[in-house]
Amino acid sequence: MLTIVVPAYGRGRFTMRFLDHIRKLPFQPKVQIRDDRLPVREYFAKVRDLVHAVNTPYAMLCDNDDLPTPQLQWCMDFLQRN
Repeated sequence: MLTIVVPAYGRGRFTMRFLDHIRKLPFQPKVQIRDDRLPVREYFAKVRDLVHAVNTPYAMLCDNDDLPTPQLQWCMDFLQRN
């Protein structure tokens, strides 16, 4: 299982496109989205808190304008085998 942490900063259109893309993956990752407009120090503290809250074997940190590839399943399988 994979958790995708998305520390978004506005740009709702990108977030919606990201979520639509996630639904089309061959597996269903757990997604944590945090949309805060905070000063940089507080923003990264929130990102740290999100990462520490992950309870799946694998985690990925990406922006809401990134589109995860279906090959993520291959990557997780590789990590599991090695």
